Amino acid sequence: MGEFKKGDFVRRTSNGSLTSTFGSHDKGFVGQIDDIVYRGGTTDIIFTNGHEGIITEYEPWQPRVGERVRVVRAELSHKADRIGLEFNVTHESYKVCNGVQTWGGDNAGGCVWRADELEPILAATPKKPTTLKIEAGRFYKTRDGRKVGPVRLKATHGSDGPYRIDGLWNYLENGLVGSISNGDHKDDLIAEWIDKPAAKPSNDNAKPNFKVGDRVKCLKSCPGQFTAGKEYVVSADHFGRKYESVKVKVDDAGSTENGWLPEFFELSKPKTTTIVALIENGQPKPSSTPHVHTSTSAAEKEAKRLAAKFKGQQFGVFTLTATHKEERVYEHKWQNMAALGLKIDAIKELRAVAGLDLLSAKRAVEAFAA
Repeated sequence: MGEFKKGDFVRRTSNGSLTSTFGSHDKGFVGQIDDIVYRGGTTDIIFTNGHEGIITEYEPWQPRVGERVRVVRAELSHKADRIGLEFNVTHESYKVCNGVQTWGGDNAGGCVWRADELEPILAATPKKPTTLKIEAGRFYKTRDGRKVGPVRLKATHGSDGPYRIDGLWNYLENGLVGSISNGDHKDDLIAEWIDKPAAKPSNDNAKPNFKVGDRVKCLKSCPGQFTAGKEYVVSADHFGRKYESVKVKVDDAGSTENGWLPEFFELSKPKTTTIVALIENGQPKPSSTPHVHTSTSAAEKEAKRLAAKFKGQQFGVFTLTATHKEERVYEHKWQNMAALGLKIDAIKELRAVAGLDLLSAKRAVEAFAA
């Protein structure tokens, strides 16, 4: 008995356990130990379901016919794949060579099992009831689901409780209607009222992830269309909300016919335009055709290399931070498409407005874009 520990399963050997707020049990009860405490001259077991009992009134659990059990370990390796199996004990089986009893069942995986390989399947542990604490100034939910309050604290009170909600009742500290409720009154307070957050309005004008002309990096490959890791250019922005599509140029000859979910792409990280220049008397003197580095760190590394090679000379790193250009706007829509590199779209537009055949429209667009 004294060797019990937390987590062990035990069976009661006599009637009349201790009574807790969760109830009591009698002979034959099976439970799992949650804690063992010494109090009032006895050592008591506290079970996972909240029941309690004196430790001397229990014995180690062993299966009985009719109980439902679960396999939790396997002494022999050939039984290991049955761990987790649940079955009903139908009979005591033979004793193994060391005299240990085994048990079996019709659906026990074709094996017999020792007690230390099994655990009983217990009824679900009830949740501990929460105790409602009434506080002045707060709103509460009634047993029939209404919002009431605020609660106020009375200056004086009798047996019907120290709290009151105007237009209703006086209340006890536990939320029951004072002096008349047996725990079933519709106006009993059962929980603090929590207002639901206001629904967030949908934003149909949300800013899209990309715009026409953006360079994007492919995140998911699509055979024959896109390759993960490669960069592409957005050609049409008929999207913006979740699940809408984005049109992306497969190559310089045109764009995809179908839209793709924006989640297939992310904006490409801008590459810097950086050069290294010799500095004399505080003035940079770049060469007529300087090498352009795609990152500041690469340019700084080159500047250090040159400084080490040409001691006494100063080398600076210069990064292009902004450019300004006004795009030319052409008279016709197909011309603007061609200027953006959307040749297939431009051909379709030219054929639609001019009535040209495919070959003539193609030649006109290519001649314009040359």
